Amino acid sequence: MSEKKNHKRAAIASLTVMRLDADGARAKVSRSVPAEVPLALTYNGVPFSVMMVTPEDLEDYAGDITLAREDVGRHNALDKLVGAMAGSGLKSETGFLLLTSRASYELVQKAITAGFSLMVTISAPTTLPISLAEDYGLTLVALACSDSVLIFNDPGKLFQ
Repeated sequence: MSEKKNHKRAAIASLTVMRLDADGARAKVSRSVPAEVPLALTYNGVPFSVMMVTPEDLEDYAGDITLAREDVGRHNALDKLVGAMAGSGLKSETGFLLLTSRASYELVQKAITAGFSLMVTISAPTTLPISLAEDYGLTLVALACSDSVLIFNDPGKLFQ
């Protein structure tokens, strides 16, 4: 991300997003989104993060997963995935990125840099990753559940 962008920093933003339900129903919904606030969490001098499920768990309910990587740190897991894709010749344009973590601005930056056009997460984003996705044309889907998802940015009109 060589181009520097100026992002709005409000405490809470109210956005209109598209909710897509499992039955195909679509609805515009208003959603309050908190602003991104950098935070470094350490415990006894060790960085701390949690992965919610393992790739083996994902295979149980997600169908065919072409490639999966895991790590205690969500950033490391994505780095491992991008490296494994490069090593196996997989192109980011042939699929989408599914993360079992929140949609942080750093992960959105990495997804954009790796060439993904669609990123899906299980947790809600803050304003900064939404703004980055808009600026760089990344489709951002969050709060992915079995019955619905929220579409925060859809520049390619994949969900219309």
